[in-house]
Amino acid sequence: MGPPETSESLSMSSARAAVLGAVRERGRLCSVREIAQDFDLHPNTVREHLDALLEQGMVARETSSPTGRGRPALLYRATSGSADAIRDYELLTDVLAEQISRTSDPEAMALAAGRSWAQRTLEEKGGTTRLADLPGEIGRLGFEPTMPDEHGTILLRSCPILDAAKRHPDVVCTVHLGYVQALVEAAGHDAADTELTPMGDPQGCALRVAAIARENPRR
Repeated sequence: MGPPETSESLSMSSARAAVLGAVRERGRLCSVREIAQDFDLHPNTVREHLDALLEQGMVARETSSPTGRGRPALLYRATSGSADAIRDYELLTDVLAEQISRTSDPEAMALAAGRSWAQRTLEEKGGTTRLADLPGEIGRLGFEPTMPDEHGTILLRSCPILDAAKRHPDVVCTVHLGYVQALVEAAGHDAADTELTPMGDPQGCALRVAAIARENPRR
């Protein structure tokens, strides 16, 4: 068994897609605060993603019944149209993974793709990051990471593209490894011994970032 599945939409960033996945999984009206707690994000950040999803028709918004003083809370639910977008994204992901698997060096291409993905993400945020931010960075993509242990191991308890990862693990998981390696290097650390073991733990995939253990040696 793998980690529970979440999904992303073709027209969205991974972070926004993870927010959509969380709304869909609930199957009911939910608040900004609930989603923010899922990903350890600031409510304003989640609200921005939900507003964008609202404009795209991926979620609908309702106002809760008044319960006292203050403005009623805004509640969100996924629309039926979001399912079609998710299926389109999953299909595209599967096709791209299949094409990479047919190249002369799938591993190198997958690593390069993951690194480019991370670099684009960093550019949007100013180009820098910290090693301590790594769990949050990958959490925003929908991986539901644990905090690293003393060995620098982070468990990824959810996968945003689980079906594609099951069909093309060598490609999809290597893309994710390249993404993490680029973030570690952007934080000023050596990423050569960063490892990702698919289904390496009963909870999901095991990501070992040796740089974390080196930076925080066990006393």
